[in-house]
Amino acid sequence: MAQFTEEQGELVQAPISQLYLQRSYALSAHLNVDRVDEIRANDGALRYMCFWTQQSERCDCIFALQLSGFKSLGDIGQGERACIGQYSTVRDAPPNGSAGEIRFPIRNSSADPYDPFAE
Repeated sequence: MAQFTEEQGELVQAPISQLYLQRSYALSAHLNVDRVDEIRANDGALRYMCFWTQQSERCDCIFALQLSGFKSLGDIGQGERACIGQYSTVRDAPPNGSAGEIRFPIRNSSADPYDPFAE
């Protein structure tokens, strides 16, 4: 959801958060080493990918969703970017067989820091 601030009587969209960029980087890096759970449908018009990370009392799923033409729907002043998010579950471990977080430094070769699907 876009956040807005008021400056001199005008609404101005806040800059893209560092958290968004960190999630995009992590998703791209996990994709580069084939460590994501992925769903593709409609000849690539829909694509979902995620990986799980374990926290002390919960598990988080970091995900990206790509819909045909989604990137171009946002505010052009903010640039095109993917739909990225996170949800949490109260579990002691990620789901069986799911892609887990890589805990060592991995290279991200994404062509676009705002789009983990970019090649």
